[in-house]
Amino acid sequence: LQALLLLRNRGLLQALDLFPLLFEVMEVQDKAMRQLAYSHMVSDLRKMHGSGSGGGGGGNSKVMREVQQFVCATVSGVQPSAMEREVAGKKALELLVDLYRRRIWTDDRTVNTIAQACISASTRIGVSAMRFFLTRLYDWIHTPADALVSPKDPMEYWGILRFHQSVSGTAAYGIGL
Repeated sequence: LQALLLLRNRGLLQALDLFPLLFEVMEVQDKAMRQLAYSHMVSDLRKMHGSGSGGGGGGNSKVMREVQQFVCATVSGVQPSAMEREVAGKKALELLVDLYRRRIWTDDRTVNTIAQACISASTRIGVSAMRFFLTRLYDWIHTPADALVSPKDPMEYWGILRFHQSVSGTAAYGIGL
């Protein structure tokens, strides 16, 4: 694992090639190895986010989107018949929440993936996603008047979740396939 991380740090291995391997490591019963893999993912994404013009991802924005797409698919990909992927799905959700709190991934895709995780087949993933929204709700209710942030309405995300649950086909999204 350390050799792979060294190759990534030297730019000889792409993030999109390494991240699937790191999520495979999440299944290993070695806690130190899992922590090393997770901390590398967070620091690698922070570095990619900070590089480029304006700190918004710069030249790495395409790679960041592809990695984000992979992480979101890992969270969404936990099926009842494949519960062995539960650990990877939970760690992917933890990564999404961590990057949201660090204000790296604060877009709709991240929030919608966390919302979809609330109704996951895995109880552990569902509970983690609900805990995220409950802490956001607490922060929204208890925001000081002089805070530099503006509270968002959580019912907006609830409405989005309900819409996606009620969709029966692609026509509801405006796609006529």
